[in-house]
Amino acid sequence: KAGQTLVVAGETGGGKSTFGLHLAVTALEAGYGVALFSLEMDKEEIFDLILSRRTRVNRNKFNTGKFVDYDLDLIAKEIPNIIKLPLFIEDSAMSSVDDIRMRVSQLKADGKIQLVIVDYVQFVNVGPTRDSREQQVAQISHALRAMARETKLPTIVLSQLNDDGKLRESRVIAHNANIVMLVEMEKDNSQPRYEAMRIKVVKGRGVPKGEYKMEFQAMYCKLVPEPRNAEEARMPHTD
Repeated sequence: KAGQTLVVAGETGGGKSTFGLHLAVTALEAGYGVALFSLEMDKEEIFDLILSRRTRVNRNKFNTGKFVDYDLDLIAKEIPNIIKLPLFIEDSAMSSVDDIRMRVSQLKADGKIQLVIVDYVQFVNVGPTRDSREQQVAQISHALRAMARETKLPTIVLSQLNDDGKLRESRVIAHNANIVMLVEMEKDNSQPRYEAMRIKVVKGRGVPKGEYKMEFQAMYCKLVPEPRNAEEARMPHTD
């Protein structure tokens, strides 16, 4: 909802950025403008992941450059469509809360965005300070929540979990959020090629708590509805 903050938390390598990208692309394909503050991945990497997802060209080929002609044909046809998506990526590793607020306010005033995603809160720059790391992250969380309410934009904030499965550095992140989701990747040893993402809604104001599961197609960095059975899990998706 407008002005609400949704926190997506996970361990390092647990799928936070994958889920965040999934939400961004889903919103874009529905016609909503998205401001993505990617403090971990750069624009080129995000562009490659979106291309892989939409063309179903193996994402590893974007690292090696070993494309075949058919891959290049698919990419050439899809690039014009991706360029038209209302996606605004800010990938400066030194972005501060003030930088984020200023850019979001500008894009909102121009009527270009309806969703904000910050990946992730522990990477937001706070500048020189004597505050503890917990206090710093708490200040960032408060500021992002205030920004969401002021701009009346739904804001998705990604956050790391510590080894105890709790929000790293500050529980204030969860307290400030309207909704908190935990994400984790899991594998089925009986199906080596099958991976899934488990999504748990552990806090929800106006939404039910629950647990959901999606298939993760690592080759394309894509999440799809969970297969109904093992045989379906082995079949490639055509959507």
